[in-house]
Amino acid sequence: MQTYIGNFEAYPNPTDKYVTFSYELKQSALVKLELYDHMGNIIDKIFSEKQEKGNYKRVYNTYDLKEGLYYAVLWAENEYKTIGLIIMH
Repeated sequence: MQTYIGNFEAYPNPTDKYVTFSYELKQSALVKLELYDHMGNIIDKIFSEKQEKGNYKRVYNTYDLKEGLYYAVLWAENEYKTIGLIIMH
């Protein structure tokens, strides 16, 4: 089985205005990043695009989100990793 995703981090966490998602792709893949609330409802499809092997960072504005617990899910082909994210204003 091929492994696509290396490290996946979100910082700062907790956050109030923005979060930076940092991740490593071990090989080229169709990649998407989605944000879910604590009930599993999708809040935002942040991006979906083909990416080459390498390290990436994506800054996301959290200012308009309600305070609480969210989950960021990074998909690469059929593999995914999840990070809990706390929003505090």
